[in-house]
Amino acid sequence: MDAEQRQQLLDKLHGNAGIGMPVAGSSALACYQHLYALYFSDKEYLKAATVAYSLYSALDRSLRRSGEALPAMSLAVAPVLEQQRAALLMLISARARHFALMVRPQEWNGALCAKRAAFHMRAWSRPVQAS
Repeated sequence: MDAEQRQQLLDKLHGNAGIGMPVAGSSALACYQHLYALYFSDKEYLKAATVAYSLYSALDRSLRRSGEALPAMSLAVAPVLEQQRAALLMLISARARHFALMVRPQEWNGALCAKRAAFHMRAWSRPVQAS
C-alpha cells in the first residue's frame, strides 16, 4: 500500500473510531484495534500508545455516562473494565517498545555501561536505614 492510500485508511479509521462506544463487537472498537495494529507494525509506537490511550479514555467516558444507570458492580460494567485493562496493556506495550528504540545499548560505550551497572549494583546493595 502506498503512503497516500495508507494515510486515507488511517484518516477513515480515526473518523470511524470516534463514532459510537468502543465496546466488544462494535465497529468503533475494531477501528481502534486496527489503528493500533497499523501503527505498531510500522514501529510508530508513540502513535500506537496514543491510540491505546484514546481507547481507554473513550471507554472511561462510556462508563461515566452509564454510571448513573448501572450499579458499580453490575455485570454490564465488567466487559468495559476488561476492555480498559486491555487498552492499558496496549499502551504499556507501545511505550515499552518506544523506550527500547530510544535506548540503544549497541551505541553505548562499554566503559559507560560498566560504570552504570556498578552504580546500580551499589545503589541496590545498600542497607536500608531504619527510621
